[in-house]
Amino acid sequence: MIEIRCNCGETYHSDEAHIGRRIQCLCGQYLEVKQPSVEHDKYRGESASTDEPSWYSTTFESPRSNVLTRRQKFLAIASLIGVLVVCFSAYKLGFLTKPVFVSPPSNVLYRPQTGTEVGGGKGIGPGVLKVVNGTSYDAVVLLVAPSTDTSRRALFVRKSETGTLKSINDGVYLLRYQLGSEWLLDGRFNRPHKTTEFESTLDFFSHESVSGTTYNSYEITLHEVPYGNERSRQIPNPRFTLPPL
Repeated sequence: MIEIRCNCGETYHSDEAHIGRRIQCLCGQYLEVKQPSVEHDKYRGESASTDEPSWYSTTFESPRSNVLTRRQKFLAIASLIGVLVVCFSAYKLGFLTKPVFVSPPSNVLYRPQTGTEVGGGKGIGPGVLKVVNGTSYDAVVLLVAPSTDTSRRALFVRKSETGTLKSINDGVYLLRYQLGSEWLLDGRFNRPHKTTEFESTLDFFSHESVSGTTYNSYEITLHEVPYGNERSRQIPNPRFTLPPL
C-alpha cells in the first residue's frame, strides 16, 4: 500500500493500481498518488506490503458536494459583499430608485368634508353607521354587497375625525375602507396607503311596530383600540371601488 500524507495532517492509503490519480482530502486539497521512492519503502518496512487492512477508504477525483473549502467560502462571501456594494452604489447614483408619487395639480384635488358621501350610492333605510378615524390618513368607508362584491354606499372621513352614514337600507354588508391622502376629483386617492376589510359582516335590519321603528346602528373605529372585538384583513387596493353613479 502507498501512504499519502496531506499538509493538514490527514493520512490516506491506496494500492499501486491507482498511481497517477488524485485523492481529495477532507480539507479540500487534492493529493496525487505517486510511486513511492526506494528510501520510503525501506523506511516503511512491512507496511509497504499490499496486505494492508481493508478498512482504509480512498476517494478519487469526485469532489464532495457537501464540503466547502475555506477558499470557496471566502469567494462566496466576497461575491455577496460585492453584489451588495454594487446595488448600494447604483441606488445612491440613482439607477435604482424608490417609487415616487407625483402630486397632481391643485385643480384636480378635492378633499371632502367628513360625513360627505362619495360615489353614486344612496339609501332610504333607517340604519346608521358611525365611523371614528383615529389614523393619520383620510379614509373612505364602503358598505359592500357580499353577493356581488359591489359597493352600495361610501363615506369620506378625514383623519382624526368622526363621520356618520345615515339612511342605510336593510341588508347584510361587508365593511371595506381605504386610507390615503390627496383625494382626487375622479374619486380615488393619489397616494393610497392600504385597503382593509372587516372579517365580519354588518347586518342592518329594521322592524315596524305600533311603538315605532326599531333599527340597529353600528359604531366602528379604523384604528386599533384596546380590547377591540373586530378582526380585519388587508386586501389589494384594486378591490376598492366606489358605488357606481
